[in-house]
Amino acid sequence: MVHIAMGLKEDILDDMAKDMAKEIDFHVIAEVIGWTSVHLKRFRNNEEAVDITVWLEQNCTGEWKNLGTRYIFEKQQDAEWFILRWL
Repeated sequence: MVHIAMGLKEDILDDMAKDMAKEIDFHVIAEVIGWTSVHLKRFRNNEEAVDITVWLEQNCTGEWKNLGTRYIFEKQQDAEWFILRWL
């Protein structure tokens, strides 16, 4: 039983470390590289999250990434259009 608990604990810690690394990478891109960041308060529902992704794919001319409700844009104009549409 103790062995199983240790394995579960290690799995949880590994997952947390991966999540932290992903968030750090996201912030490095946003801050160091100088992409424009936009933060939504929350999604109204899952459909809105899908609608936003479809809109981004159809309308952005530069690269974009998101982590939850935080979006970063390579091109400031893409961020501005995003703000006008989704905020």
